[in-house]
Amino acid sequence: MGKPKKKHKGQPHAKAKEIPSEPKKPGFLKRLAKNVAILICVLFVLNWLKTNNPGYKWVVESQVIKSQKNLEKFKHLTEQQRREAKLGFSVRYFDFIVKNTPDTAIILFPPDSIIYPSTRTPQMKQTVSGYTRNPKWVSYFLHPRKIVHEDRKDLHPELTKGITHVAILDYWGYQKLSYRVSKENQYSVMPINPPQ
Repeated sequence: MGKPKKKHKGQPHAKAKEIPSEPKKPGFLKRLAKNVAILICVLFVLNWLKTNNPGYKWVVESQVIKSQKNLEKFKHLTEQQRREAKLGFSVRYFDFIVKNTPDTAIILFPPDSIIYPSTRTPQMKQTVSGYTRNPKWVSYFLHPRKIVHEDRKDLHPELTKGITHVAILDYWGYQKLSYRVSKENQYSVMPINPPQ
């Protein structure tokens, strides 16, 4: 058997792999032209939707434009006054509850049929907001107080046992108190047990 041949120091061990060259990127002007063309197409589609689709037309005319006018109109008001201007009586009512209940209160709210009845009087349309039916919405304004709606008590049995106050809306709630009230107000918040 013959001896294996010695490798020379300068000789490569294996054939060197060629690094593939990166594909050339299109020039800046080509990319800019492509992006401008896409922007023009998007603007064209949005304009077409705005003029031909009543839903988009409603959003632009009643929401976007009206919101801008309202921002200008109410810029001198405080944050609280802006909320009242937008959401009406409900915000003042929630502020009243916050001022007249402790942070630990668990408040019983009326059922949906009282908050937003199917046959509403003109007076009610100006006062009670339908959003008051939404526990998350109400909790946002009354935090950290807990809310239990009369028609959803079975969903929160642990809170129902600890109810401390009743939200009086359109005279509903006085029948839930364990005592009699000398003067009943249309809107109020009362402790469920007699004050000591």
